[in-house]
Amino acid sequence: MARRLIWSPRARRNLRDILDHIAKDSPRTASTVARRFFTRAASLPDQPGQGRRVPDVDMPSEVREVFVHRWRVIYMVSEAEVRIVAIVHTARLLRNLPPL
Repeated sequence: MARRLIWSPRARRNLRDILDHIAKDSPRTASTVARRFFTRAASLPDQPGQGRRVPDVDMPSEVREVFVHRWRVIYMVSEAEVRIVAIVHTARLLRNLPPL
């Protein structure tokens, strides 16, 4: 059975904020970046182990991350779904953010 891809409200908000910020200077670039995020996310249900375990926090191995440009797409894997929980700039430390 294929896993479902779920975007958490937090991840949706993160992505919207990123794209809005980019679109201020270049709507075309924002569109390109959006496609890259969605393409990367769409590959996760079929290959959920492609990302690495999140190294800078003590989390279960089911919490993984892949990268799109300078952002970390953090997701959790279960038998039924892949849930994208947050998108965080690589310069930010996860321990300084609200819990996932």
